This record gives sequence, structure tokens and C-alpha cells, in this order.
Amino acid sequence: MKRYASLGAVVAVGLALAAAGCAKRSGGEGASQVGPAPATSSAAPAPTTAAPAPTTPAPPAAEPLAAAGIGPYAVGAKLAALKTSGVLTKLNESTGCPGWATAEGTGVYAGKVAVIFYGGAVNWIEVKSPTLPTMDGAKVGMTLAAVKGIYGSKGMELTDGMGAKAFSVHGKGGLGLFFRTAKDGTVSVIEAGKYETLEFRFTDGEGC
Repeated sequence: MKRYASLGAVVAVGLALAAAGCAKRSGGEGASQVGPAPATSSAAPAPTTAAPAPTTPAPPAAEPLAAAGIGPYAVGAKLAALKTSGVLTKLNESTGCPGWATAEGTGVYAGKVAVIFYGGAVNWIEVKSPTLPTMDGAKVGMTLAAVKGIYGSKGMELTDGMGAKAFSVHGKGGLGLFFRTAKDGTVSVIEAGKYETLEFRFTDGEGC
């Protein structure tokens, strides 16, 4: 009986140790963590600020017409330089008249300015649009009487062999403005360049 009692005590001790081991494991690395879950941020991410759209610079405004020309098309400007700067379109260097060439303006002058060259330089220009007035406010579409009212004694009226009328304004350095009229008496073209050349072409025929 004593032997059985000792064996029972050994078994009891073993069970107690086993229970202690289980209790230790249940609180160790393999145990599930009990307690509140780690806090997570519910705030939405801050919106990114879009970069401002690049601005396109406005094209340069057209200049008023002067006796010396307009914009890059100045009397005496070299044909080669204007070709390099890319301000000419519809260039014609085979006009049939030796030494002469014609072209049109670009940008704000496109379809509004014609450029006539002689000897590789601008000889005169022509404006056919009312959106390009002279520095004194005269423009295509005005009556010849209105132009006379602006320039007065600075100019003189001319008549060609067909009865057409024009008004020539003399400026400094032999340059001037020449206003050609249509049949209704309104200005159809304004030319800028050497006034002797412009007047001769009108009174003695166009020619080369």
C-alpha cells in the first residue's frame, strides 16, 4: 500500500508540472494577444496640389504704320535677314523684274502686309487692312477727305492717267505714306517708303 501511495504522489506531481507548463505556454509566444487592436489612422491623405498650367505668352501687338515701315518690315531691311528671322511668307524672288522680290508678313501682319524688295532690301510696304492704322490714325476704308483732314498741308493730292486719286504725305529722310483710293473714294491701300518712288509709280504707271 505504501508503494501505491508513493506512485500516486508521483503521478499527482507530474500532472501539476504538466498543468504549469501549459499555463506557461498559453501566456508565451504562441498565445493570441488579448487587448485592444493597434490604432489605425482613419484620416484621408491630404490632396496633392496640381501644378499651375504653363501660361502661353500673348503674341506681340501690331505696331502702327509709319513712313519707315511697320514691325520688322522697315524700309531698307535686308531680305536675307528677314528670311533668316522667319517673318516672311509667300516669298517670290522670280517676279519677272530683275532685282525685285515680293513677300507677305507673318504673325499679326499675316494677310495684312505686303513687302516689296529691290536689290535685296525693303523698298516699300503695302497695308490693305483697316486693323493697321497709321501713327496718326489714318486707315484703309477712310475717305480721301478724312485722310486730308488728318494730314492737311503735309500731303498733296495726285491723279493718275485714268483719273484715280491718291494722297501723298511727305515725311523725314525722303520717306512718306501714300494713300491709294478705290472707285468709291475710300482708301484701299496705304504704302510706306520713299515717296518719290511711290508717287512716280502712281503717276507714270506701275512698271518694274
